Amino acid sequence: MTLSLFDGKNFQTIQPRVAKDARVIWTSNAAYQDSRGEWWFLTDAGLYRFAATDDLQQLTRQEPLAIYDRHNGFKSDAMFHIFEDSRGDLWISTRSAHVGEFDLARWSRETEKFQMFSEAEGLSAKSASAFAEDKNGDVWFGFNGGGVARFANGRFTEFPTVGLDNELITSLLIDRQGRL
Repeated sequence: MTLSLFDGKNFQTIQPRVAKDARVIWTSNAAYQDSRGEWWFLTDAGLYRFAATDDLQQLTRQEPLAIYDRHNGFKSDAMFHIFEDSRGDLWISTRSAHVGEFDLARWSRETEKFQMFSEAEGLSAKSASAFAEDKNGDVWFGFNGGGVARFANGRFTEFPTVGLDNELITSLLIDRQGRL
């Protein structure tokens, strides 16, 4: 896995300290720097969390703060997408070739623990592939395999997406008027 930064003239490319055989899933977020400057790398060998830095070279030398995978309650090690909400919590989805081995988790900034979501909260058995947050703080999800859902008051509500059934939703946008 490599990460490149364009400085206006040249690309600086580094290899963060993740497993040598770790790969990125097609259409996933490979790397993410959160609002506190920490780095998160999503691979098929888990989610790697690194200390905050703006110097990419440090990522080649420092060990990860944590590696999250099946040992942390995920059904799959294949991390797919990441999104930071307005509270600073991170939403992480996984993907798998096996039916039913999808995860959606929220990592609490305050507790540094994951909350896994399932059908009990109204979540469908699909992998979240797109995220957005509306002005009310509700988080919206698009799915690999079609469909859109909103998370509000601790529950998911699914909405029909006529014409987008069985599609990969890659992006969601809330416009200035608050429309999805």
